[in-house]
Amino acid sequence: MGNSNVKNKKQITKQIQEKQKTDDIQKIKKNDVQNDSNQQVLKLQDVLQKQQQFQNNCTNELDTINEEEEQIHKQNIQDNSKNINNNQQQQQEQVQYRENQALQQNQNVDIQNQNEQKIKNNSQLQNYSQNNEQIMNESQNQQIQSQYTENFNSHKKISKEYSISMSQDSQDSVEFEYTQNIFEKNMIEQHKKMMERHIQKQESQLKLQQIENQNQQKQPLQELNNDPNKILKQQIINEQRKNNNKRASKQKKLEQDPLYQQVTLIHKVKQNEQISEKNKQFLLTQIQSSQGTQV
Repeated sequence: MGNSNVKNKKQITKQIQEKQKTDDIQKIKKNDVQNDSNQQVLKLQDVLQKQQQFQNNCTNELDTINEEEEQIHKQNIQDNSKNINNNQQQQQEQVQYRENQALQQNQNVDIQNQNEQKIKNNSQLQNYSQNNEQIMNESQNQQIQSQYTENFNSHKKISKEYSISMSQDSQDSVEFEYTQNIFEKNMIEQHKKMMERHIQKQESQLKLQQIENQNQQKQPLQELNNDPNKILKQQIINEQRKNNNKRASKQKKLEQDPLYQQVTLIHKVKQNEQISEKNKQFLLTQIQSSQGTQV
């Protein structure tokens, strides 16, 4: 019994030891497992921390990128707005430029029209001046011709030579040759003859005046109406009027002749050229004055 108890004790002790050993092993294993778990947890925590850090980094980078993109977007909006404003300003400047160009063109057209009007006015002024000078010249010529005619009519012929001379003058006019050179030559000859006759008329007038003075000294006033010299003088005046009418009729026919008109026109053209030469400086001064006004 005693051995049996010892044996049982030993067995129990052995069992206890084994159990203790088993418990220790289990504990060790449990500790190992716990340690492994702790290690795994630490590793997981480290991984999680790294992931969190990576996520944070990614988030920061994403935020930075978004920020930059937002800044770029804002800058693009500002640039686009600035470009739009610049384009609008350029369009306004172009519109203003076109308006200024149109205004300048209209002003140039107005200036050109004003210059043309000034030139036209100057031309009219020149023509007016030429016409006035021509009218004055014609008026002077008419006055000279009228004076000459008056002087011519005032001189009387008391001899037969006067009638012969007038007849010869009429014959010369009828036999007038209608060519330009002969016309000019005949004009010179006619002028000479007329001057000679003019001198003769003056001499005749002087003689007639002397006779009248003598008769007035000799005859009483009541006998002047019966003065034969006065009757002769009236006859001469009547003859002169008749001859003047003939000369006027022939002159009118002569003026209707084409060749005479052509020669007269040439003479007037030469006169106008002389007048134009006189007025050329005046016209040049007017044009320069107009150009100075335009500038």
